[in-house]
Amino acid sequence: MDDQQFEARMTKLKNHYDKMPSLVNVEKVVANLPDELPRKRQQRSLWIVVLASACILAILVSLYATQQQQEMQAINDVERANVERVVAAKKEFEAWRQAFAPLYKEEKERQRKTLRLTEEQFNSLAYVQNAEASYRFYTSDETLERYAQGAWQGQLAVYQNETIEKLHSPKLMLSKQRQDDVEEMSALYTYMEKVRALSELYDVITYTSEIIAAAKNEGFVLMEFGGKKRLVFDYTTIEKELLTIFSPETMGLLEVMKVKYYFYAGELVVDPKEAAKSTLILERKLLTEAYDQYNGYLKSSYELIMVKLLTGQAKNQEYQQLLQFLITEDSAVAPIATAILEELAATGKSTTMEQIDYRTIWNALLAKKYP
Repeated sequence: MDDQQFEARMTKLKNHYDKMPSLVNVEKVVANLPDELPRKRQQRSLWIVVLASACILAILVSLYATQQQQEMQAINDVERANVERVVAAKKEFEAWRQAFAPLYKEEKERQRKTLRLTEEQFNSLAYVQNAEASYRFYTSDETLERYAQGAWQGQLAVYQNETIEKLHSPKLMLSKQRQDDVEEMSALYTYMEKVRALSELYDVITYTSEIIAAAKNEGFVLMEFGGKKRLVFDYTTIEKELLTIFSPETMGLLEVMKVKYYFYAGELVVDPKEAAKSTLILERKLLTEAYDQYNGYLKSSYELIMVKLLTGQAKNQEYQQLLQFLITEDSAVAPIATAILEELAATGKSTTMEQIDYRTIWNALLAKKYP
């Protein structure tokens, strides 16, 4: 068999093989596969899923229940602690309130007796009324509720001391130690308010010998105004004690309180030389730069009195002696006083005196302060 014949027979064999049917039909095999697993296998798988889900759910429920229980326990612990704290705070406040009541009453009576006043007179004092308002507020049920909620914790003793101090007379304030500038000014204003309250009371009550003695201990003196004797504040009688708590710079403010009694119906009702001495005290404060922070308090009183002194009766011998006193003391208004005396000696009248006003006085002081 040559090659040609062999090739022909192989081609015929291949064509015959291609025409033979396949022994395995893929489509038929796939078509014959079942759509579902056998029922027993399906049920077994379902139970496995259900059991697994139940176990997981049980675990989650258990964890959730435990967490909720812990949270509720924590909430209950907090609420219980708050209730216990409120109860304890109310108990503490009530004990303090019960203890404070007799202390306040005793101190109030002690201060009343110190000033030798009746209950009605003492209760009318502005600073006592302030103490009463403070006492009622701090011991009220409203304050108790605020304290129970956490307000003012640890401050009851502080408020008690503050309320007691409000009852103190002005003189009793001087037993404290000197403080810094801010505290000093606050204390000074409180002191002046208490002095002012006593002054207002002394203006309207009838004096007994005991009241006069107690007032003198507070720095008041008995002076006569328009035929009537009055207790007026004169800080110089207790200046040594004042300087234990207040600095010298502040004495000018107390001088202002003193000179307010020098006037009645717009006119000087004290000896002009006495008024001149007070005016010179104010002037020295105003001339010192260290006291500049007090100028607003001193200036108006200084100008008012000085204008009254320099515009007195021109032909009055006492008036001319007063002008000479101001010149001798080297007052800021000495040049004005000199000019008035020279004009009076020359013509019997003074143009300088007629032109004096508040600006004249202040300009003279500034000229001396800043030459």
